[in-house]
Amino acid sequence: MNQGLASVFVGEPSDGRLRVEVKLENGREFALIAAGADCAEGWTQATGFYAGVPPVYVRELSDDNVAGAVSAMANDLSGYWLGYCARAARERPGEAVQPVKVPLVELAGKDRGTAVVQATLGDGREFSILAATPEWFKGAFYGSNLAWYWGPSVLFLSKLDKALAKKAVDDMAKKGDRWLCLYDTPRTTLPKVLEDFQARVG
Repeated sequence: MNQGLASVFVGEPSDGRLRVEVKLENGREFALIAAGADCAEGWTQATGFYAGVPPVYVRELSDDNVAGAVSAMANDLSGYWLGYCARAARERPGEAVQPVKVPLVELAGKDRGTAVVQATLGDGREFSILAATPEWFKGAFYGSNLAWYWGPSVLFLSKLDKALAKKAVDDMAKKGDRWLCLYDTPRTTLPKVLEDFQARVG
């Protein structure tokens, strides 16, 4: 299904992020975040980790490049990821959340600067979260031919350390299971996700 763009508005950058407002030719409207692939290092400086709204990562924060990313995104998998990023960016000021307990966090599949964080909740649910150091992600992105990337959310850790991963997951769990569900990407790794993305989108 072709999701033609009617307009794209790119806001001013803040902390390496841009708010992007998108209107499709069918009248649907979306608001999402775009960011440079080199921004995560700054996001992790205060706490050692970053887990927030998943942006569309772009090689350069120019209006044309962001608009190109959004256009390609709108036509990828019938616009699935466009809706995913827009839903994640939607603010919910009146939402009541019940924190969840995460008694067990393991760090598996460490490969250079990537790993998979396995989180088990007190009620038995399990979540698989793709993690990377900012340095690895920046190198993987800029070392490839990718102009942009969107897809499963990445938990950024300043170092691949189990205690830091537990701290990050506990922080996500303060807001209930919303962020854990959003980040859950079972049975894969980040290098495989990027490889599949490049094969699909180019």
